[in-house]
Amino acid sequence: MIPVYVNNNYVLVPQTASVLEACETVGVTVPRFCYHSQLPIAGNCRMCLVEVEKSPKPVASCAMPVTKNMRIFTDTPLVKKAREGVLEFLLLNHPLDCPICDQGGECDLQDQALTFGSDKSRFFEFKRGVSDKNLGPLVKTIMTRCIHCTRCVRFASEIAGVGILGTTNRGKETEIGLYVGELMSSELSGNLVDVCPVGALTSKPYAFSARPWELRSTETLDFSDAVGANVVVELKETEILRVQPKQNDFVNRVWLSDRGRFSFDGYKNQRLGTPFFRTLQANHAPVSWKMVASILKNINKLLILKQSLVNKALFTKVVTFGQLFSKLAVVCSNSMSTDDLFLLKQNCSKFGIKTFGHSGTYAPVAELDSTTFFGCDFTTTDLPKTELCVLIGTNPRFEAAVFNIQLRKRFTFGLFKTYSVGLPHSPTFATTFTGISTSFLIKLGEGSSKLCKEVVTKTSAIVAGSSVFKRVDRNLFLTVFASLKKVANIGVDKDLMTGFLNRETNAVGAAACGIRAINREDLNNASIVYLIGEDHNVDTLNSLIADPSKVIVYQGAHNQFFTNSSDLVLPTTSLLETSGLFFSFDGRVQKSNVVSKGLGEAKSHSAISSIFNTALLTASSAAIPVNFFTSSLLEPDFTGSSVDVYMPAMKELNTIPAPFSAFSSVLHYTKTQRFARTPYLASVFDFHLVNTVTRASKLMVKCSQASRLNHKNFITL
Repeated sequence: MIPVYVNNNYVLVPQTASVLEACETVGVTVPRFCYHSQLPIAGNCRMCLVEVEKSPKPVASCAMPVTKNMRIFTDTPLVKKAREGVLEFLLLNHPLDCPICDQGGECDLQDQALTFGSDKSRFFEFKRGVSDKNLGPLVKTIMTRCIHCTRCVRFASEIAGVGILGTTNRGKETEIGLYVGELMSSELSGNLVDVCPVGALTSKPYAFSARPWELRSTETLDFSDAVGANVVVELKETEILRVQPKQNDFVNRVWLSDRGRFSFDGYKNQRLGTPFFRTLQANHAPVSWKMVASILKNINKLLILKQSLVNKALFTKVVTFGQLFSKLAVVCSNSMSTDDLFLLKQNCSKFGIKTFGHSGTYAPVAELDSTTFFGCDFTTTDLPKTELCVLIGTNPRFEAAVFNIQLRKRFTFGLFKTYSVGLPHSPTFATTFTGISTSFLIKLGEGSSKLCKEVVTKTSAIVAGSSVFKRVDRNLFLTVFASLKKVANIGVDKDLMTGFLNRETNAVGAAACGIRAINREDLNNASIVYLIGEDHNVDTLNSLIADPSKVIVYQGAHNQFFTNSSDLVLPTTSLLETSGLFFSFDGRVQKSNVVSKGLGEAKSHSAISSIFNTALLTASSAAIPVNFFTSSLLEPDFTGSSVDVYMPAMKELNTIPAPFSAFSSVLHYTKTQRFARTPYLASVFDFHLVNTVTRASKLMVKCSQASRLNHKNFITL
């Protein structure tokens, strides 16, 4: 800390601080356009000019470092005149279209021109015009308003990692645009609207919708991925008009992915607002909640009736409630809040329902259950101190764009390497692709790979995607982890952290409640299937829908592909219409808030659980005490290929032996168990369409179509 004087006020600031930061330390506001706390310094708008003692002219405070006993003045006549001159130059070609500009009311140029500008104009020439650029379906451009602060250029190159924006020409002919005339191919393009200080870059979906003073705001979470980014949802009356990031330096800083920012229209499309019951003629008729309770009380009779239609010999068979609970399977979703998941588990335990679990892709195994958050000891706050990161079966750019920003930021600091096991994707930082299948992980765990030495001798992090746990050889993955941990803890003063990047919103919360993946065999043997929540595994439900003898009850907020096959449809509130606790992929607990009311007659999960409990208690004499939660794991069929393939760029890593002895656990596993030679794949191939809400969003569908046209080699599902 060094002493400086700001307007003759003594203050201690860090030695690396700038003059602008020193001024803000004592509460002095310095106007700026090009400066942004999360972007590199440019110093080209000159709006932050201040006077420094012994300096012959004003200095740009954002780019000037402080020195010991420096005296800074921000309110002298020289500074006032300099700011007026800068604003006069900026307003030479800026159009006078504030009444129709979407930035009106929250425009930095408006505010600073009023506060620091002059009340007179000396410009009587023609203003220049600049052609607008096509940045895609999300960002609207009116480039005549651009003041060339280059915030958008620095964001695209430094934060998003796509060097597609830049400046052309010089002087008064300077323009900002796309270098190759393509769309803004980034999953973070919506942040351009936030960083632009004027109305040159605005939101297309929000265009001409409202003014800032007409909106009411509610803070909540982003449910499009497992990062749990903090957002502010803004509504006009009852309609959501835009979603903006809320600053949280521990989670998302000031950034937000396009999926979390623009998929809000999916919360009102394809919604269920009334309970429906499917008649014997396969027609869905709306019913009241009172009728829903009656149907639940007589669900055993409905089961007998459906089975008799398939096999008349079963018509005389009586199904008691004792038998009913053994035939009932409850399948929840990892997109539900932890509160609802815990309540659901309690209800299933009370009624002795043994076939219970989630259908998500995350299927933790016994080795993970014994540790906190299934062995995940890696958090985003640990990332700055890591020297190496190994990504296994995941593409963080599509699965968790905000987390990918943090990886890229760590890469730009230097002394950081990233390796990826799986098929190559398009990262935003230098990544070395190693082997694409389990054979490479075996070499890594045995110590016969050059990469093994780097992992155990550096502060490393291994991050695996949720697709890893869909594989038949997922146990080998944990064995490799154990081997690397064993080596890393022998005579090496370094840490090896492991983490799991889930695709689902609250997979960690489900595991914290003790909810595991449902057994597919038990699900197929069930006669009544109760589906709760969104985003159920399609592969798991295909066999259920094809069986006409099963009774299917669906409880959710959106119309799904299996809704037409459900006998009873119960509408619930969406994630924005209820509050609860959610766990991020690194175990951070956050609370969501209610943004709006539910649609029509939709009820919360807890309210429907109360109706369900009352119906079963009044229909049965007593709850049957049965030992709960003994379902086994999901074991997919082995469909591996017999050919193993490695990426040529990293072939030498598999042939150079490392100075570590092989571990008997890994060798024993490879000799006694078979492992799949199929490549590790990321769980998300289309960034814009990942869950029910995004698939119901018209804007996300439009963005997906634009991405497929823009990328000729776009990988389809």
